[in-house]
Amino acid sequence: MAKKEKIWSILVHLSMHMWEKTYDTLPFDDKMWEDIIRDSEKSGVNMIVLDIGDGIEFGSHPEIAMKGAWTRRRVRQEIRKCRDAGITLIPKLNFATPHNKWLGEYRRMLSTNTFYRLANDLIKEVYTLFEQPEFIHLGYDEEDARHVQHCEYAVYRQKDLFWHDLNFLYDCVADTGATPWVWSCPLYRHIDDYGNYFG
Repeated sequence: MAKKEKIWSILVHLSMHMWEKTYDTLPFDDKMWEDIIRDSEKSGVNMIVLDIGDGIEFGSHPEIAMKGAWTRRRVRQEIRKCRDAGITLIPKLNFATPHNKWLGEYRRMLSTNTFYRLANDLIKEVYTLFEQPEFIHLGYDEEDARHVQHCEYAVYRQKDLFWHDLNFLYDCVADTGATPWVWSCPLYRHIDDYGNYFG
């Protein structure tokens, strides 16, 4: 079995529309993006996790994209640019409730059939658009009362619903052939439950 190359990655937010602040236009600095790619290549970074949010135009759900969002063509160009620099671009769709403002009206449909269809559509689409990435990052961090206390619309999943939705999202990613990736917060907060749901 061939030894896998060590992953050295950074996180870049294409969209900052994860929290309560509202933006009318995508607040992304193209010059800084070019600098990030150049400096990452020089430093040996081989992966960029790109937090997409509403920063790209989804074919399946065009209503999500904000003004100035990257077109599908632009996404493909940036994937090639990164690949030429020896960097894999990994999509991140943060489905954690404290970070889901990018979902627009869908953030108020959490754990419904509409939400599940949307999540599945977006996961399948980024898998294809990002040219079958090895990973799809789902976020899923900081989902608790403390992290939603300052939100205008405060909701979070807990107990069986937390695990049901996490498993649903995992399965959506696994069905594409990619590996689901989440932040480690759920493990720290629910260490005993992990064995019950993933043991």
